[in-house]
Amino acid sequence: MREAAESESGICWVDAQDGKLKYWAWAHWVGAASEATYSVSLAEEVQLNYDDANVFDKVVAHYQPTALGQATVVYQPTEPFVVPPGSNSTETVHFNYPIGQMVSLETNARTAGGVSLNSNLTVKNPDTSTPWQPQYAKSSDVVFVNSNSMHAMVIDKFEVTARPISRDPDQEYSETLNLLDIQRRSDIRPTTDRVRYTLQTIAQAQLVAKLRAFRSSRPPLLVTLGPIPGNPDLKVAR
Repeated sequence: MREAAESESGICWVDAQDGKLKYWAWAHWVGAASEATYSVSLAEEVQLNYDDANVFDKVVAHYQPTALGQATVVYQPTEPFVVPPGSNSTETVHFNYPIGQMVSLETNARTAGGVSLNSNLTVKNPDTSTPWQPQYAKSSDVVFVNSNSMHAMVIDKFEVTARPISRDPDQEYSETLNLLDIQRRSDIRPTTDRVRYTLQTIAQAQLVAKLRAFRSSRPPLLVTLGPIPGNPDLKVAR
């Protein structure tokens, strides 16, 4: 919670006066009065601590490679779509698999009596006039436009062929630290820091692991300011 607060330039701490967990957003500091002024005479009130519990010998980043599979049918409606005369209808289609690229779309539109209305059908994206062409999605909204002002349109075929996104088994990239700024204390923490993000390539995993390894090799310096309510730890930037 503290790291989440710091990421928004806020602060999170437990108030010693009432025992409650409190959060101040970044705007709290705007125009705020000073809580305390430190001088040489108060130097003993400032306590410096190195957080050596978060120094690691090894960082492992997990990633799951993805690729575009062979073209296959990813959607067929279970029942026809019906569009009123001279109107449009918005539907949400859910693909059988997450798709990367759409390959083709086959449709058939007709009246209730079987007369073709294919020339009156337009398939487009919502809020735009561009043709419907979903990519990298598990579902998509689609707008059917019926330009025939006399007959309702029955769309009994809407077959989407696309290249689905295939996922390989979970893999990992390991970054081992050869030198640490301090000696590892194996009695208080593990030797490996495991990082799990939504990573899809080894290049992403390498970048995350190297960055985390760089930070993990240097214990953060924490400054405790005694008179501030709740005694929050302020992390010194580096």
